[in-house]
Amino acid sequence: MNFDILHGRPMRIMWSQRDPAVRRSGTGNIFIKNLDKVIDNKSIYDTFSLFGNILSCKVAVDEEGNSKGYGFVHFETEEAAQSAINKVNGMLLAGKKVFVGKFQPRSQRMREMGESTKKFTNVFIKNFGDALDKEALQKLFEPFGTITSCAVMTDAEGKSKGFGFVAYEQPEMAEKVLLTIL
Repeated sequence: MNFDILHGRPMRIMWSQRDPAVRRSGTGNIFIKNLDKVIDNKSIYDTFSLFGNILSCKVAVDEEGNSKGYGFVHFETEEAAQSAINKVNGMLLAGKKVFVGKFQPRSQRMREMGESTKKFTNVFIKNFGDALDKEALQKLFEPFGTITSCAVMTDAEGKSKGFGFVAYEQPEMAEKVLLTIL
């Protein structure tokens, strides 16, 4: 019955984990990215159960149930998780090379990213369509500081791909953009 479809969704049968501290501890949790769209919860379970007892596993899906290309596996032990990372990281699954690493909570990733972003001067801007050219993008971001370079990515016909980069003279200027716009 494990992974059989019920009401349009795969069932997952496992031992009840009554202690929420075990679930939230992060111990034994791994993150897998660059998954092919054909990889589902059962495929992940079958692949990773070779390394130890799995408490839970999940492939992230969108509203239509399509894979987002990443997932999580929570092992009973840290040793099983490390073994899976060592063996599967860089391996081909359904023809795609996957990244497998230790799961980091969003708060920890943001904290680490916050420290590293202070060292950078380049800002990535996306989803602005084809209305903005290089000059318009530069004019829009000049109020934040001295721009050393600006680029809008274009296709072979010179049409904007809807994203670009603005590089500032000082890291504080780039940080000001992020703090103001985000």
